[in-house]
Amino acid sequence: QVLKINPGNEAALTIESIALLELGRFEETIKICDQVLKINPENQAALTTKSIALSNLGKLKKAIEVDNQVLKINPENQDALINKGGSLNGLGKFEEAIKICDQVLKINPENEAALINKGSALLKLGKFEEAIKICNQVLKINPENETAFINKSGALLRLEGFVETINIETKEA
Repeated sequence: QVLKINPGNEAALTIESIALLELGRFEETIKICDQVLKINPENQAALTTKSIALSNLGKLKKAIEVDNQVLKINPENQDALINKGGSLNGLGKFEEAIKICDQVLKINPENEAALINKGSALLKLGKFEEAIKICNQVLKINPENETAFINKSGALLRLEGFVETINIETKEA
């Protein structure tokens, strides 16, 4: 309704972009975010929403560029840091991703998304024991985190062999 009255309402457009993102309509999300950014180029919510949409479309380098815009405005923006870490993971830049995740974890040691990104990067680097420790941290925060279970199982499979992985799976069932 607000957009019918005032099509340039920054707050309403920002909310619309987030709703479109949740619906998986990434191209539309980006278009709305661009409208918001014409009104206010420093709207951090629009920038981070655009970054997530770009990531979901596989445009990881562009997503990192947008995250860097946010981080110029607010170097401690956890959403932008998490998005950037995830995109770096996706590009195979695991060491860089870990550094970004560590920045988030200095601000908030229990940030589940940063821990998952870090654990995934450690797993890809073959640092299985460290990855397991991170997965255990996540599971203390959220005992139902499926990604942590999958990553931990993958690390155990490579580290200790198939039998230990099966034991974890049957204990949880």
